[in-house]
Amino acid sequence: MNFTDQIKLAWKGCLIAFFAITLSIVAPTSFVHADGPTQSTPAAGASDQQITKIICNAVNQLTGGIGRAIAILIIISLAISLFLGKVSWGMAIAVAVGMGILFGAKGLVDILAPATDGTGKGVCGS
Repeated sequence: MNFTDQIKLAWKGCLIAFFAITLSIVAPTSFVHADGPTQSTPAAGASDQQITKIICNAVNQLTGGIGRAIAILIIISLAISLFLGKVSWGMAIAVAVGMGILFGAKGLVDILAPATDGTGKGVCGS
């Protein structure tokens, strides 16, 4: 295994670890019901509103305080790597654009597909 393959393998491992950590933070808080656990699951006929509520909880967690804290850590590590010459400016710009899309996704969806219920709020209350 040459050096390039080792780097690719290390990046894949980092990506898997990032998703595992994010899921372990978001999942316990996203699937908690206010009235305690219920017997229905999405496969057993949960309504669209329940599924929407779960997905919105996950979105709110990732774009809220937890997501912002993770973004801060990514920016700090990217800045250190950038100025040590380990990351190219193109990669830094790509990460910045990606974070802009991540945190601006709710607003973009609200512009492209506005709420139809007359409240002016999107599906997840934005």
